[in-house]
Amino acid sequence: DPDSIVVISTNRLIPISGKYVFNIIVPIFQNNEGSEYVVYLANMTAGSIVASMSITTTEGGHEAQWTLTGGFTANGTDEYAVLLKGHPGMDVMIGEAVNILAEVYTQVKLHRYAN
Repeated sequence: DPDSIVVISTNRLIPISGKYVFNIIVPIFQNNEGSEYVVYLANMTAGSIVASMSITTTEGGHEAQWTLTGGFTANGTDEYAVLLKGHPGMDVMIGEAVNILAEVYTQVKLHRYAN
C-alpha cells in the first residue's frame, strides 16, 4: 500500500474514507467436477455483499483465476473481506494446489478517487 489508503488486519481490509474502484484477482484450485461457488467482496461490518461472481466448473483438477471488479464508498471504519462460498462437500481452495512450487495469493487493487 504505497499511498497508505488501507489497513490490513486479520485478512480484512479497512480503507480510509472515500470512493473506490477495485479489481480483485482470486486464484482458484478445485478438485471436483461440477463445482458451483461464489467469490465475493463483502462489507463485514455492515453484513452486506459489495460485488460477487458465480462460477460453475465442469472439470476436476482445474486451476484458474477469476477477476471481480466494481466500486464502493468507504466510511473509513468498515472492514471488507474477499470470500469464497460453495456447496457442501466442495473441494475448492483459494490459492494454488499444495504441490505447485510458487505461492499465489489473492490480489486486491484499490483506486481511491480524490474527494
